[in-house]
Amino acid sequence: MATDTNATSTHENRELVRLSNTEKLPIGGEKKYDAGKIDPERSPPNIISSKATFQNPFLSLPSESEINPQSSRFNARAWMKNLTGFMSQDPNRHPRRTASVCFRNLNAHGFGTPTDYQKTVGNVLLEIGSLFRWTVQSGKKRIQILNGFDGLVDSGDMLLVLGRPGSGCSTLLKTISGDTDGLFIAPESKINFQGILASQMHEQFRGEAIYMAETDTHFPQLTVGQTLLFAAKARAPRDDTFPGVTKKMYAEHMRDVVLATFGLRHTIDTNVGSDLVKGVSGGERKRVSIAEAILSGSPLQCWDNSTRGLDSANALEFCRTLKLSTELAGATACVALYQASQSIYNVRK
Repeated sequence: MATDTNATSTHENRELVRLSNTEKLPIGGEKKYDAGKIDPERSPPNIISSKATFQNPFLSLPSESEINPQSSRFNARAWMKNLTGFMSQDPNRHPRRTASVCFRNLNAHGFGTPTDYQKTVGNVLLEIGSLFRWTVQSGKKRIQILNGFDGLVDSGDMLLVLGRPGSGCSTLLKTISGDTDGLFIAPESKINFQGILASQMHEQFRGEAIYMAETDTHFPQLTVGQTLLFAAKARAPRDDTFPGVTKKMYAEHMRDVVLATFGLRHTIDTNVGSDLVKGVSGGERKRVSIAEAILSGSPLQCWDNSTRGLDSANALEFCRTLKLSTELAGATACVALYQASQSIYNVRK
């Protein structure tokens, strides 16, 4: 029985759906932008009233406040809106970090065996030929995955990548985020991040573009709270970036926010676990992975089938959270989903 051992062995081009309400800019045009700099023409719509008053969310808050993650009335949208408004009051201290991406003639390929045989007693002798090909280094052949892709994703956009398994969705996301181990990008391919070359982006701004793989990898003996606290500390700003707030206070607050947002409060002292170590359920572990990536605060996020293992309600909540980060924080999200429901697809509107 023949089985496919290379997830990207086919090379059919798939149409990309660009979900954007912003102005389309020509790829390779003369207009360039600095990474992390606000451009008034490309910033997301101003949905925060200039007359509103905002408070530092990392200091003491009323017990029943909507922006207090310990409150039963906590509202993620209200918290994000308050944080964005508070940071916008002092843009010099809290500059907005954005990262758009454009690519032209994007070609990617790899090397591998397109098919293999399920080992049985009857076909075990066929392995002699495979051993010979491995000896003379002729067992792998070039496999074209992406061929002539063009695209533009502005800051504040959500890009939905559609395609059947094996069509190159993961390869496209890995190429954008710079996670190209085992992949080869053609020299004629052009990738640009607001005027910054791809090589410079992935060397000097590695934390600004992340790739979230489909599988979950954690330290199973750590609790959910410890895992998320470490992730928050790794990206916490230095002391007094927010007035009167230390790195520890910032990290603990951010941990509590994602715990409340993704319904993980009750698992804070439970081990993350794995297939061999007892811990949280598979769906909760997936939410831990999503929360961990959210804590990175990266302006360019590539999500590869991250709703796998989630029920429909949590999958919808995940997409709403991404939409919230693009609307209020100006983040750029590239998402590959399989069998997305109509309610998830409508989140873009």
